[in-house]
Amino acid sequence: MNVEEVKKQVKKTPNWKSSGPDGVHGYWIKNFANLHERISEQLKCCLEIGVVPEWMTKGQTCLILKDRGLVSIYRPITCLSQMWKLLTGIIGQRLYDHLEKEQILPPE
Repeated sequence: MNVEEVKKQVKKTPNWKSSGPDGVHGYWIKNFANLHERISEQLKCCLEIGVVPEWMTKGQTCLILKDRGLVSIYRPITCLSQMWKLLTGIIGQRLYDHLEKEQILPPE
């Protein structure tokens, strides 16, 4: 995990969407650019050790009414921490890049 991957993923982060249990909005992660190197080191450590801190995987779930006419149908929405979103976004991008490079993805 390098700083460039973190910066690239941070650019995709929405500024003011609901924050997770950490209470951090994407705006702050984007604008505190001095932290990007440290974030990169910490996420790299998580991958190398193979352990993610419990606070990163905790989320706040609320039920959103899916159809106004049917009260029994709800859709769960979970707000996760920004660090978890960064980590999974970078992993997802790496997987996608690998699949494209090896031409494993179907053309659809």
